[in-house]
Amino acid sequence: MSSGAGPGGERGAPGGPGALTAVALVLLLATGLAYAPLHAADFVDYDDDRYVLDHPRVTGGLDADGVLWAFTSVYDSNWIPLVWLSLMLDHELYGLDARGYHATNVALHALSTLLLLVALRRLSGELWPSAFVAGLFALHPLHVESVAWVTERKDTLSGVFWMAALLGYAAYLERPSARRYAGVALPFALGLLSKATLVTLPFALLLLDLWPAGRLRAADGSLAGAGRRAGRLLLEKAPLFALAAAVAGLTYAVQEGSRAMSALTLSLDLRLGNALLAYAAYLGKALWPTGLVFFYPHPGEDLSWPAVAACGLLLAALTVGCALLARRRPRFDPVLVGWLWYLGTLTPMIGIVQVGLQGMADRYTYVPLVGLGIAVAWGAREAARGRPGPTRALAVAGGVVLAAWTGTSFAQARHWTDSRSLYEHALEVQPDNPVAHYQLGRWLIRQGRYGEAGLHLRRAVEIDPRRSDFHANLGVAFLGQDLPGRALESLRRSLELEPGVAETQLQLANALARLGRADEARDELLDLAAREPRRAEVHLSLGALAARAQRPREAWQHYRVALRRSASDAVADAAVRGLAEVTDGWEAAPPGSRGRSRSFRRRAQRRSPHRR
Repeated sequence: MSSGAGPGGERGAPGGPGALTAVALVLLLATGLAYAPLHAADFVDYDDDRYVLDHPRVTGGLDADGVLWAFTSVYDSNWIPLVWLSLMLDHELYGLDARGYHATNVALHALSTLLLLVALRRLSGELWPSAFVAGLFALHPLHVESVAWVTERKDTLSGVFWMAALLGYAAYLERPSARRYAGVALPFALGLLSKATLVTLPFALLLLDLWPAGRLRAADGSLAGAGRRAGRLLLEKAPLFALAAAVAGLTYAVQEGSRAMSALTLSLDLRLGNALLAYAAYLGKALWPTGLVFFYPHPGEDLSWPAVAACGLLLAALTVGCALLARRRPRFDPVLVGWLWYLGTLTPMIGIVQVGLQGMADRYTYVPLVGLGIAVAWGAREAARGRPGPTRALAVAGGVVLAAWTGTSFAQARHWTDSRSLYEHALEVQPDNPVAHYQLGRWLIRQGRYGEAGLHLRRAVEIDPRRSDFHANLGVAFLGQDLPGRALESLRRSLELEPGVAETQLQLANALARLGRADEARDELLDLAAREPRRAEVHLSLGALAARAQRPREAWQHYRVALRRSASDAVADAAVRGLAEVTDGWEAAPPGSRGRSRSFRRRAQRRSPHRR
């Protein structure tokens, strides 16, 4: 490791232990202020229900079965065992009180900030540029999504391990040893168990070999023999690259076999074009963080090729400019390192391998934004070196920017305090955002406001008629308005787009029953029961159909099955009511049927995760 702050650096510049402690305390205070709205935040129904509220493993708490499941199961196209363990632990501590989960996310984010501050200070020997980068990481509004969204525990947890690996690498560079190498490899492995996108960490460490370590340059600061040195450094990191390759292969195989990579089929040119747009868009939002929403639709065939060309030229110009600057003036190596950090660490999420339906996402900048911070902080530091006036101006400007980010993040965090605020804010920013219309429509359905839900869901279908879930929920909204004919049309369209979805088929049977087409409804339900025999709602609906058709024995049997297999109080209560109605009006009811109904009810209550 070089003995200063990289080429031209100065060890011993202002910023001793006392100053470091003061900066750390200020960053902690500012982080707490920026995320203060989360102290009263709820879960949002944008995946928090699937990852926490309705997830039986999480609500089951941290036990041996849960640990085994976390390490052996793939969920939502992800293998993230440590994330599941952290959510299970939160449930043990807080139950389903969302404030505890948010507090954990903020605490993890704050810990990552401190680790980054100490790692950069130790690597570079300079406090104030390190403080600016750590402040950017802690306070930039682009990071609000990663911190304020409980489901995105992947970022806040993996961020701790990324920053711990950086600190471990700083120690390794000071005195290389197998033990200190393990101090890099272990947090890297733990990070991969939290989020697979940490595969870019070995690449980032290679960049740090250029600056601040200076391991790629000769003693005179030139790049003579850099190829030979780079080969040795690559060999040094071979175990890390091997681990990254294994996890990358596993992740690709998992996502290729799931809906994540088939939900949106795009040609390579569209994916590459959107990647260039996204690189430039993230850069723009880093400089001027406005118009931030929870979901950015992919432009698809509406991609603007002139805009793609302009973004490509901009990125190429910046890359060449950074490279030339570093080649001519080695003290500007951090500008090149930071820019390449930004480009490289964004690669897994940039959309060349399309996963999901989004064109970009704020959470993808969680680690890449550090690179831009390095480029700006040390680039400005080197430009102002030796000139007191510009140096003081930079310090003031940095403080003003960090304060502005704190206020903007506070405002952005408020949008994440509940589902309605999140979706309505997105529609204020992007009135034609189909996912925001869809999510708000689903939320309104849960509130029983079917008419309002229908308006948003119809708009979502108009904007993007290819989404089966848009049509399915529109059908549910029509059912809530007692419009079974229109519901049937939407539900059939949903099943055409995505056949075999159990919930949609169940609602289709419901629509048929309301239209008086009981035989067709029964056929749909029997088909669904054959495919998913343990789905209690299907037997509940079959019981209701049989009861209306005056087939009490058949109804009683289906209600019994629904009660045994129920996973919610609502289904259990409905099955018990059905059993009571059938047995009350059935002269030949089986002996002791009422007693058995009470026994089934008690069993259902014990099984229900909502009773915990």
